[in-house]
Amino acid sequence: MSRENLKDALRLAQQGMKVIPLYTVEDGVCDCGKMPCPNKPGKHPRITGWQKRASSSLNDVLRWWKEWPAANIGVVCGASGAVVVDVDPRSGGIESMDALVAEHPQYTRGLRASCFMLDARQTREFERAMAELQQGLWIVKTEERYEPSFSYRWDLLEAWLPNAVAAGRRLTRTEAARRLVERYVRAAIFTRPAVLRRLFGLNADEIALTMTALARRGVVVETAVAGWPGRWLVHASAVSSNRGVATP
Repeated sequence: MSRENLKDALRLAQQGMKVIPLYTVEDGVCDCGKMPCPNKPGKHPRITGWQKRASSSLNDVLRWWKEWPAANIGVVCGASGAVVVDVDPRSGGIESMDALVAEHPQYTRGLRASCFMLDARQTREFERAMAELQQGLWIVKTEERYEPSFSYRWDLLEAWLPNAVAAGRRLTRTEAARRLVERYVRAAIFTRPAVLRRLFGLNADEIALTMTALARRGVVVETAVAGWPGRWLVHASAVSSNRGVATP
């Protein structure tokens, strides 16, 4: 058994985290056996039904790491009541997030000063950091100010919309994915699974589960679209109004 992996998995389980074993990268190759790996190498679950089987039981953890000693460790955040901030440190995102946690809201110049990024040469780096944090739904622009110069006011999303964030955290990952995809498809009308995976960071199993649930509710239909190759996921309203959509 890899004692460090097992030790860390047990520690997380003791803290109430819902743990799952993940595949491992060996010699640059994911040991799931698929070439190329269709998921994120070394970062996808070894067990099926992991959403329900994730466990904080020490017996489960011992059994899994006895079978797969080198397994990487996964934590199902929603079931564990945990939130993870994944920020690229190269962009300055960590400094920006730390500054806003310490004091919010802040206007652009004050925030850049807090991050030691007032140099004009750091403008693009700062903008990348803020874009990354916005994409992750950690921060939000709440105001535009034009005097004495143009500036944004930045705030933590949790501070600006506390009730909405609290309600979102009570959702399971499966339910959150369903609501997010449903809203997107309602606006976009047409989409494909690969697009949804790329937009929302969901894996193939999660997309399949979400689309099956939406199809059962009559929200989406998999069908052909006139003049477009292949099969598409289409919002039911487009099918019923026959907006250039073939019948399924």
